Amino acid sequence: MWYNKQNPSTIYIDIRLETRPDILCDLKHLPFRSEIFDLIVFDPPHHTCGIVSDFAWKYGRFLTREIKLLLAKGPYEFHRVLKREGILIFKWGTHDIPILKVLSFFTSNFEPLFGQKTSERTKKGSKTYWVSLRKI
Repeated sequence: MWYNKQNPSTIYIDIRLETRPDILCDLKHLPFRSEIFDLIVFDPPHHTCGIVSDFAWKYGRFLTREIKLLLAKGPYEFHRVLKREGILIFKWGTHDIPILKVLSFFTSNFEPLFGQKTSERTKKGSKTYWVSLRKI
């Protein structure tokens, strides 16, 4: 997703050391003061996979309950660290959880601005969306 992951105006965070983030942390408890960011780009894990799958090897393995916990807790932390009217952009694949269900985790703290379906994998019936929301 990043064209220049080394850009000094960005901070790449992840809970997985193997992704070599700038800051190793859990998005459910972000180590930043409130209202510091103008923009957050969120690419959460969006489907479960087998332990020995290529996907698990490349991105890690998450269970559906873990993904739902990220979606339940993440928006509150994003809201806290975004500046007034800050923008949250996130990518979602509908492999396990439909886009409308995912948006329901965000709508109490964010106003949906626009979204775009960017791809569709017909083998699994999965669609990938990019969604833009504004902090309210």
